Amino acid sequence: MPGRKIHDHDDAQRCLNLVQASGLSVADWCLAHQVDGRSLGAWALNLRRRVREKPSPAPIPLQLVELTASAPIPAQRYTVRCGAFAVDVDEHVDPEVLRRILQALPTC
Repeated sequence: MPGRKIHDHDDAQRCLNLVQASGLSVADWCLAHQVDGRSLGAWALNLRRRVREKPSPAPIPLQLVELTASAPIPAQRYTVRCGAFAVDVDEHVDPEVLRRILQALPTC
């Protein structure tokens, strides 16, 4: 008589734990407890596969976060000297405006 079939995951896990605690082989334990060894063997194989194929944790959803400076960054300032004259400009000066100013300096 082959014995009873394993019903589900919990039944299989319980039987496999009992086999391990008994020190018997799976075949000897199944004979002693009237459990179908092929059924328990199939469940053991499936449980090992589940452990190997355990899904990776769900990815953390991405979230865009806007980063802003806590204080405005001052523009870099420059002093352009031409003879006795000096012109202060920042890094955002229009090059054409600066050219006209520097061309006008010699006439002052």
